[in-house]
Amino acid sequence: MQLIDSLIKPIVEWGIREELLHGDHTGQNLWEPGDTATAQVYAKQSGIVAGLPVARMTWKLLDPDCVVESLTEDGAPCEPGDILMRITGASWIFGAGERLALDYLQHLSGIATRAHHYVKLVEPYGVGITDARKGIPVIRYLQKYAVAMGGAKSHMYSLHNAILVKDNHIKMVGSITAVVERLRPKLQHTLKIEIECETLEQVQEALNCGCECIMFDNMDLDVLIQSVALVGDRAYTVATGGISEATVIEVAKTGVNHIAIGGIVHSGDVLDISTDIGDGSSGETGIAGLVMVEGVTRLEWPPMRPMDIDSTFVPYLKELVRERKQSIDLDDVTTRRARMKNKRLSTPLTGTDDVVIGSRTVDVATHSIPIRPYRPRAHKGPLPVILYIHGGGWMYGSPEQSDSIAIEYCARTQAVVVSPEYRLAPEWVFPAAFDDCFAVLRWLYENTAVLDIDTERVA
Repeated sequence: MQLIDSLIKPIVEWGIREELLHGDHTGQNLWEPGDTATAQVYAKQSGIVAGLPVARMTWKLLDPDCVVESLTEDGAPCEPGDILMRITGASWIFGAGERLALDYLQHLSGIATRAHHYVKLVEPYGVGITDARKGIPVIRYLQKYAVAMGGAKSHMYSLHNAILVKDNHIKMVGSITAVVERLRPKLQHTLKIEIECETLEQVQEALNCGCECIMFDNMDLDVLIQSVALVGDRAYTVATGGISEATVIEVAKTGVNHIAIGGIVHSGDVLDISTDIGDGSSGETGIAGLVMVEGVTRLEWPPMRPMDIDSTFVPYLKELVRERKQSIDLDDVTTRRARMKNKRLSTPLTGTDDVVIGSRTVDVATHSIPIRPYRPRAHKGPLPVILYIHGGGWMYGSPEQSDSIAIEYCARTQAVVVSPEYRLAPEWVFPAAFDDCFAVLRWLYENTAVLDIDTERVA
């Protein structure tokens, strides 16, 4: 889906009028005509970007001569510290337009991130995710766009492009049969009839009427399973009504074609995005969460402002950088890793009768991190979780080689144990391993339903 400038322009113009009315009394009295500045828009959370064209439109309407550079694209993942846009223009526009541009970006990126999250949760089951009818008038076009950027679809844009028969239609007319008999002769041939059903009897009636799409609304799981089986391939099916992160996987397992989730648009947090004055060319990035000193990069969490480093430490930091550039015998490292792996494989595992060992990946912007979850076989969640970072001096080892330790932790604590296969040195320079481990920790907090864990109890 591509945004059309002529459609988003009046939306942004309305926002500017609401924000400024007769002008920005702060910025326009602080700077003189001709004063210019450069600013960067950057992410403070991981997520999916959406709304860059809307933010661009905001800056360009305030200053048609400003230069807006997008450093990523809508639908792309972002991590804390990633620069999304760079703007150079009249100084006053950064006070006047910052809040408006960020409101659009944060709201739409939040929607895209939630949509992407649900899409990934049901991906193994071949089920599609859509939004629902709920949205905010005037900006619904933008919200539907954000849903698409997250990899989901729109259930329907508005009443003009679909036939959706709701419970109140049925009550007012008398029955599903009566509704269809009134509608069918009057519809253009390209429109299909979608019926909202709450019971098995209604599902059967909709099938008898030849309805092309049946929406299962607020059904208990058992009734939903029966409804999907009853319909088979005779109509397209959509499940909706109170479906959340905690229940969506069970709904996906029923075999329904699509799941409509209103919370993608109307619930949840925005994605934290901010603006910083400067172009990042001073040696420090100027970006919260990322600090660069003499070639050493460190990710801070929670994000902090970059700090000046005590000059007495600089020689030691330089020495560390030089040491890291010294040659390492990779053949020797490879040989040792192989020897450690063979030793592990030659030792039988114990305790697996009580612990289930799984395998999955955590996707970040540049790569995927394999993780090895261990779960008590006899206990149901949500359970506490232990992030276990295997030993090996960041150069050796793997989750499999530490199976016995992780199994013992899992069995003794009755907690889910998650061991990430982080990137190893010297192939990957610090802080790659640390970043991977932290990305997995953040993923655990953001995806509690996947492993059925309680993030109030984390070790």
